[in-house]
Amino acid sequence: MDMTTTSAFAAAHDRQDAGAGLSLLRLNLLRPLYLLLFVGLGLVVWPYVFQHSEATAAQSGVRISLMAGLGLTAALGLVQPARMLPLLIFEVVWKTIYLTAFALPLWL
Repeated sequence: MDMTTTSAFAAAHDRQDAGAGLSLLRLNLLRPLYLLLFVGLGLVVWPYVFQHSEATAAQSGVRISLMAGLGLTAALGLVQPARMLPLLIFEVVWKTIYLTAFALPLWL
């Protein structure tokens, strides 16, 4: 795919997402969040997917797999930001729960 085809493909998806009530500016502001999620989880979680021990797989294999899948799914948000908005909502919710129920009590 050349650059013209790629930009036409993204523009077509932007028009579809803009029909959902979001302006093009807001759609383009969502993309860096998906990119951050994709790259961040790619750098942190995927090394454990490729190099893990039996102990790691037994203790936290499900958590690692879930986070790796979440990171890959975030790549879809680069193409269709409005349709993948529930992914960002999920991120905010689980991090809020973790911070209020686990991290804050430990810190206090």
